[in-house]
Amino acid sequence: MLRTILPTRTIGVRFAVILPTARTGFKPSAEVVAELFPALENVKPTELAGATNFGKRSYFVGKTNKKNWPVYVKYQHETAYTWIRRIKGDTAQFKADLLKNLPKNMAQHVKLQTTSNKIVIKGTHKTTLNKLFNKYL
Repeated sequence: MLRTILPTRTIGVRFAVILPTARTGFKPSAEVVAELFPALENVKPTELAGATNFGKRSYFVGKTNKKNWPVYVKYQHETAYTWIRRIKGDTAQFKADLLKNLPKNMAQHVKLQTTSNKIVIKGTHKTTLNKLFNKYL
């Protein structure tokens, strides 16, 4: 006896997921699997999940729960640092696009932390970054 059949949609083909039970030991035949999933030759790379290309605008900066930009100022050893958090995607491209829109003298103070997907800028630049994000993001 079959368990529930869950209709889903992927790659433009409607198929069902068959969940076998422990008692019946049901295993779908090759014909059933061939009807459910398209042939590998018919699947295009652009139809796969996560098929976005890196490059221009391949990043996302999410807002906080209070609908503010994730820009924070922290003080460490009497020096102010501005942190940009919640960067998803290509952080190096985000840094490059950010440097295009910031003054030239700030470029030497911008650092990218790849392990935590954060950008750290020396100094207090919260209002400048918030205006920039409201304009471009």
